[in-house]
Amino acid sequence: IDYILADDLLISYLYKFKLDNSLSSTNSDHQILISTCKFSFTISKARDKNRCKRRTYNYKVITKENCEEFSNQVKTNMIEYQVPTTTDTTKSLEQTWHKIDTCITKAALKHITNKKYIIKNFFHNFTPKAT
Repeated sequence: IDYILADDLLISYLYKFKLDNSLSSTNSDHQILISTCKFSFTISKARDKNRCKRRTYNYKVITKENCEEFSNQVKTNMIEYQVPTTTDTTKSLEQTWHKIDTCITKAALKHITNKKYIIKNFFHNFTPKAT
């Protein structure tokens, strides 16, 4: 082998290169290239991909007062965010829906008890064996 090809992204993580004579280990006239890699950044990003954040609302414990406060907060948020009552185009429909979603979510966070938790997805895990 005369050339070693590597992806540009991988090269930025390689440091400390060393050439080793291979006569003692493989009886070859080629030299062995030894390098040290830093993968801490890529490993931490991959770990984040395997997790999914969720939030659940406990609607069973809502009292009538909480429900009224939630309803009033949604109305206040709709006025504050100037949510239009009619839409003309698809783009304006998406913007209006985003505003409505934001208004309801903010009111729910304020007036409905909720819990945030993380789910680990096992679909994306890599096996330690090379297949």
